[in-house]
Amino acid sequence: MSGLYFYRLLCTDSLDSSGFQLLYDAKKVAIKEHIRVRKKGEFYKVRFRNEVYTPIDPCKSISRIAPLSQIILINNNGKAIGVDGIATNKTSLIFKGYFARLGKSGLCLSDYLPYK
Repeated sequence: MSGLYFYRLLCTDSLDSSGFQLLYDAKKVAIKEHIRVRKKGEFYKVRFRNEVYTPIDPCKSISRIAPLSQIILINNNGKAIGVDGIATNKTSLIFKGYFARLGKSGLCLSDYLPYK
C-alpha cells in the first residue's frame, strides 16, 4: 500500500470497494458521507468534511490523514495539483502512521499498482 495508491483510490471513489475503513473521532464513518469526489475536466475535485481522519487499509494498517485544505485537486495519475499548477502531493494531505512510515510512496512510478 502506498500514499499514491490512496490518492488514486480517492480519485476513482473506490476506497470502500478496496476494503478501506474510515474513522473520524474514533468512530467508523461512511466514506461517501465524509469524502466527496467530483470529476472536473481532467482533474478530480476531492472535498473533505472534517480535518483529520484515520483510514484503515485492507491489511489493517492504520494511518492518519489531515487535508491541508478542504478541497484538493488530483490528476488521474494520483498527484495533487498545487496552487501553482504543479503536480505535487506535498501540499494536499499530511500523513501520519503507516503511510508516513512508507516515506517513499511519492517516488513510485505513475503507473504503479500494488499487489500486481
